[in-house]
Amino acid sequence: QLGYSPYGAIAARNGFIDINIPIQINSLNCQGFEDTIQNCNIDYDVSSECNANDQAGIVCHASNIISSDCANGEMRLSNHLYPTEGRIEVCINRVWGTVCDNSWSTADANVVCNQLGYYPSGAKPRYGAFYGQGAGPILLSDLYCVGSESNIL
Repeated sequence: QLGYSPYGAIAARNGFIDINIPIQINSLNCQGFEDTIQNCNIDYDVSSECNANDQAGIVCHASNIISSDCANGEMRLSNHLYPTEGRIEVCINRVWGTVCDNSWSTADANVVCNQLGYYPSGAKPRYGAFYGQGAGPILLSDLYCVGSESNIL
């Protein structure tokens, strides 16, 4: 609706401002193909349980993002010499993007290796675009995995 790409958009909780306004919408159910938010299934309820701290936000990507047939949460390694190494790419909302190395740890790397079907222990994290910069958007950052998660999403 705002002219940005519908692919790779990420919902964000607790937006950037804190204001108190009357809450008129109890639930907003969009399928993703609607041209405007007004075409979504909307349930109006002035007695909604939301408060100012529950305001929604979004991170949009430029309209030149290319969509893919990938599944949400699918992962792959790119720009590598061996299949067990490479730049981590993840699919979110039909877009392939990269993972930022902010707070990137061995625990994060172990979860990724496990998700890709490799041994989930002793992974060696790489930093600073070690395998080259990706062409898509950066979709994840600051993962803070403990190592027991089944996937990074």
